[in-house]
Amino acid sequence: MYNVTEPRQSERRRSPNWWRMLSMIALALVFGVFLRATLLLAAPVEADLAQSVPQEADHGGDDDHGDLVSRHGILESRPDGITGTWVIDGKSYTATESTVLDDERGALEPGICVEVKALKSDPTTAVKIESKEAFKCDDDGDHDDDIKRYGILESRADGITGTWVIGGKSYTVTERTKLDEDHGALVAGVCVKVEVRESEPTVARELESEHEYKCSGRGNGDDDRAEGKLFGLVMKLPADLSNGIWTIGTMTFVVSSMTNLVSKGAVFTEGVTVKVDFVTDSDNINYARKIEIKFGRGHLCWQHNRDDDHGDDDGVRVASDNHDDHGNHGKHGRHKDHGRYGYCPGAEGKTYGLIEIRPSDALTGEWQIGGVIYLADDATRFYATDDLQVGERVKVEYVVDADGNRIATKIQESLEDGGLHDPNNSKLVGFVDEKPTAFIGEWMISGVPFVAVTETIFLERAGVFEVGSYVVVEYSITGDQRVIYEIRTHVPPGAGDSDTVGKLESIGGVQAAGALPTAASAVWTVSGVDYVVTEATQIVDSGGDLVAGKDVAVNSYSEDGQQIATSIRLMDGRLFIPAAAR
Repeated sequence: MYNVTEPRQSERRRSPNWWRMLSMIALALVFGVFLRATLLLAAPVEADLAQSVPQEADHGGDDDHGDLVSRHGILESRPDGITGTWVIDGKSYTATESTVLDDERGALEPGICVEVKALKSDPTTAVKIESKEAFKCDDDGDHDDDIKRYGILESRADGITGTWVIGGKSYTVTERTKLDEDHGALVAGVCVKVEVRESEPTVARELESEHEYKCSGRGNGDDDRAEGKLFGLVMKLPADLSNGIWTIGTMTFVVSSMTNLVSKGAVFTEGVTVKVDFVTDSDNINYARKIEIKFGRGHLCWQHNRDDDHGDDDGVRVASDNHDDHGNHGKHGRHKDHGRYGYCPGAEGKTYGLIEIRPSDALTGEWQIGGVIYLADDATRFYATDDLQVGERVKVEYVVDADGNRIATKIQESLEDGGLHDPNNSKLVGFVDEKPTAFIGEWMISGVPFVAVTETIFLERAGVFEVGSYVVVEYSITGDQRVIYEIRTHVPPGAGDSDTVGKLESIGGVQAAGALPTAASAVWTVSGVDYVVTEATQIVDSGGDLVAGKDVAVNSYSEDGQQIATSIRLMDGRLFIPAAAR
């Protein structure tokens, strides 16, 4: 009996241990499944954060340190569009709709030197493909110790070779140093990108003039991000607005769920003008922090006269008091039923220049001023002490109509020159229609062709130069070309952050020290607040005269502790309610 029951007793004693072991295994499996699910749920959040706050990337050939890997090589073949297979230096890369293409150094065609960047975790999918100078492919793409720094050029050698001081550091420039002045001349005061080797950190391999913003917001490190802004036209949108690549002007931006999209009740669509606040990482990939609609598409112009008393969701709502205003404004001033052009977002501008050609028997018709044609119609207002003659200097305010004509809303005899650096020059204020890849080359501004040369002064004071930017251009006429002497960005009329209505108290007060930058600037006082009025400020007085005591609408923004007016519009019984356009 004993021999039979003993094994059973032993089995009963062992069974609790076996069940405990099985329970522990089951518990481990459940915990593992739970942990995996948690990680999967967290992945999209981490992806959003990674996309919104980019990690620093590798600068080198195929050195896999960093989140991105980079390779230089000759582009051998590519698809007809963007997406598909690109063969670079014998290796195949897949480009997707999110791949950023940069052709600033030349068209991305077979035979050109390019740099391709990819995630270290996915090395055959291209994040960015960028054209490069030919010499960067001379040593089989081995640039894994390249260092790029940005700084203001403080001083340079008399010629080329010698010591250059950039961002407080001294660099030796040799005969082998590559100089790139596509973003303007390498002169003191401009932002410069200097490229060196880690093995020779004070010998410049390349010097390149750059956008001003790339020298702002950076620390002493080589890979700090730069912070920039721009006003520009939306050219292309992804299917998912909160996750993809936006093209604004000619620049591309990574947009994620962390980007603040401000529509103001309008719709993000191609053709609207937006303000973009962004950061650029060391690989020149732009990440949008905020995109805000400023006004709508198509450069439309909304009339407001006593017969046009209605709201328009595309721009402004206009309310009229339907009163008659029969006044005589100067020798040729006349009533225009409040004027035809009161608010024309994205289409307004002005010019300072000499009359070269004018209509022979009337005031209406073609006027050539500063080498540019303006059309005067029966709604154009004229201000003069005598007949406006060829050779007299005038100030013209205009709008661009749907056919691309510059319609003069006001032609005024001018005792001021608009702050010209050269009295023989002319000045035009308007929106950029087309621009070269960098800065040097052909520009189209308010339908007028210009050319920028190496000696041109570029001032990005209110954001990056882009398609849709609002600029002031001082230029001379050489042969059949309008050569830009200086070009400067400004905040577009109506695109400032502040709108107010008040009583105009004084015009042309003394400008405070340190205010915005030109001799043409003055101070206007509205309801006790001083506003700096620059040569770019749009002054709209259709239907009456802007004199002390009148009610005006002011759009402005703050800079250096002062309010800078982008536009001042005579109310004259009308209520302007700015709204973003469709």
